[in-house]
Amino acid sequence: MVFFMPKVQIRKNEIHVDGKPVSLVSGEVHYWRLNPSYWKEVLGRVREMGLKVVSTYIPWDYHEYKQGKFDFTGQTDQTRNLKAF
Repeated sequence: MVFFMPKVQIRKNEIHVDGKPVSLVSGEVHYWRLNPSYWKEVLGRVREMGLKVVSTYIPWDYHEYKQGKFDFTGQTDQTRNLKAF
């Protein structure tokens, strides 16, 4: 298997990939607020909108369903399945 690694540079406050300037338009997706059956569709729509970067953050208090007990695989609630997202 051969992997192609593009050349990434920062020049004059711009990001260039293989010599071409790339605009990094980003957005945020809060996975725990969505039904997991929509995750793939939502990420697809994000791509259709031209976003190159998706940000999310992990709500630790949500994943800690009891003091000292964490769920990141969706055992207690499917929206906590960070691994699947």
